[in-house]
Amino acid sequence: MSITTEFANEIINDRSLRDKRHALIYIGIREPELSEYLSRAVPYDAQSRLLSDERTEIEVLQPQMVIELQPDEMLCDTSLQYTFGVEIECGVSLAKFSNKAKDLNFNGYRRQHYNHVDSREYFKFVSDSSVRVQYAAECVSPVLEGEEGLSRLQSLCGALKEAGAKVNSTCGLHVHIGAALFSAMHYLNVFVNYKHIERVIDTFMAESRRGNKNRYCRTLADKNLDAIAVTAADTVGDVAEKVGIVLENRYFKVNCEAFRVHGTIEFRQHQGTVDYAKISNWIKFLQQMVAWSEHYRLGRDVESIDELPFISRELKAFYKKRQQQLSIEKLATEN
Repeated sequence: MSITTEFANEIINDRSLRDKRHALIYIGIREPELSEYLSRAVPYDAQSRLLSDERTEIEVLQPQMVIELQPDEMLCDTSLQYTFGVEIECGVSLAKFSNKAKDLNFNGYRRQHYNHVDSREYFKFVSDSSVRVQYAAECVSPVLEGEEGLSRLQSLCGALKEAGAKVNSTCGLHVHIGAALFSAMHYLNVFVNYKHIERVIDTFMAESRRGNKNRYCRTLADKNLDAIAVTAADTVGDVAEKVGIVLENRYFKVNCEAFRVHGTIEFRQHQGTVDYAKISNWIKFLQQMVAWSEHYRLGRDVESIDELPFISRELKAFYKKRQQQLSIEKLATEN
């Protein structure tokens, strides 16, 4: 019996796990096996798990709030513990890319019609009507894991650069973090925490991705995410629906609709790039923020990079440098 099969059997036999479908997708199970496993799944037993004989109300859970920030004393998890994926919007001749990829011995890609089917094997190039650049395309990664995933991403970026891939202000970089095995509170904390650090993130993003300047990645700042209640009966899917009522659509800097389709949280704010250092550091930033969010929720807005309680010193240095570079570029444009 394979490790995947063992995990799948544990999932379908777990009486307390309601979101079995998303958990199976998270470990790589796809149709037709997905339907087969779900047909054998043990039903979710909310009554026996959540309620005592005398209890009639379901408990509203309270997050672990953090208001006084002491970043040097906070736990910083630098491991890449969550699966991830990227969508790189750019302009690239696929004929030229094919030739360069062959020279670099990079063959793990396909050209496909636009679709939302996840892969664990290959990168796919699909069309994107929102991108306004010659040879517009969106390169979608497979589900990636750990340092091996970053290595595969680095190979792709090398091939894209060699093929002369270009980006402009209509291009974005979207990062997905696997969320199917999150608790309901963990999931909500990610959205609330991003809202409270968004102003700092804006300082090291391109001008076109700040505030509410881009209709494809709108701000969370004016959304009352903090008021969403999580009960002991809520699943991640339940909370994703609650967040969706507040956000109304997927075109925000953090997208809750990705959970229903992919079992992920999608981060849409980063400007388009094929630079591996920028992409990999943004993935690490998000991984560390998501890991911290498992146990903590910010109770106020963060004012500076130094106040961020979850990222490593290396990442703080990288993003301080990005702040300086973007400030210089802005001054040069204005003058």
